[in-house]
Amino acid sequence: PTVKERGCNILHHQQHINKQMKTSDCDEVMKRKIFVRKNKRCKPVNTFILADESEVISVCQNGTPQGKYVKSKAVFNLIACKLTNKKTKYPKCKYEGTKPFKKKILIECENNYPVHYEGDLRYLNRGKQV
Repeated sequence: PTVKERGCNILHHQQHINKQMKTSDCDEVMKRKIFVRKNKRCKPVNTFILADESEVISVCQNGTPQGKYVKSKAVFNLIACKLTNKKTKYPKCKYEGTKPFKKKILIECENNYPVHYEGDLRYLNRGKQV
């Protein structure tokens, strides 16, 4: 079943899953999805998992438990969209994407479905692999 069929929020309705994402898409995608924090602050970074929803769901079912999170056994292709003009507020946010990189991911699951992307193992724990 799809996200709509289940009526649940898989990683914030695709906030982090986008198989077709390209580095050059960051500014457009981030503006379209309107990643805004309190006081109209732009979200500093958002990582996209370049995979099908089913591949991310399988992490919940087959990954390695790590506290309240689940670590993927496989590596995923990821792109991080980073805010370039840090002091600007919405709607003037501008983003640039990193080159795609491969890392394992750490997600929170509820009822075997991903609900929160905690991060990739490149950035977690001050750069040390978890």
